[in-house]
Amino acid sequence: MRVSGVVGAMPWAVLGATLAWLTYGVVDRQEVDGYRPDGSLGDTVRTTDLLVAFVASSNCAGSSRSDLPPALDEMRTILQNRAHGRGHRFSAIGVSVDWDVDAGVEFLMKLGAWDEILVGRQWLGMGATTFVWRDKPGDASLPQVILFQRSIRVGKTRIEVGQDSVLKRVVGVDSIISWVRQRATWGERTALRRLDSETARP
Repeated sequence: MRVSGVVGAMPWAVLGATLAWLTYGVVDRQEVDGYRPDGSLGDTVRTTDLLVAFVASSNCAGSSRSDLPPALDEMRTILQNRAHGRGHRFSAIGVSVDWDVDAGVEFLMKLGAWDEILVGRQWLGMGATTFVWRDKPGDASLPQVILFQRSIRVGKTRIEVGQDSVLKRVVGVDSIISWVRQRATWGERTALRRLDSETARP
């Protein structure tokens, strides 16, 4: 699905999205979920955070294909294992550009486990703003995957989060599945080596 404009009205505020998450947290997922989120920072002081965002919509035919959930689960597992192999953290973010928060959350929960979700306000929401329009501008097509990284330093009273660096953007369900079959590579040796050096700075 591709967009050329924005229509509709905002349904909920952030509180609505939070309540929807609590409501749909018990929705049965498809049996594709081998991925387990990393959880809390624990004793982490300095690390690299590798993140992947999946941007889609419950109204997009491609986003609802039956062969997509297994591919997403494999993608999350591959990327998490690769990050952990270097002593890094990993997070998977689900983004649904739906006006209806309930529909968006239910849709994402059917696609497996996420560390974080962004839902609501369609193409005006934080998900689209962050991953399509402003912070990480790209093609406004669905579904798509954005792989990025950042450095993290945990202090006594605050956490310093480095600038995001986009490593890969894959647009279209066929391209996403093909990328996963190729083990979701992105030329990681150079990128992660660079971020390792940034994380190690005093």
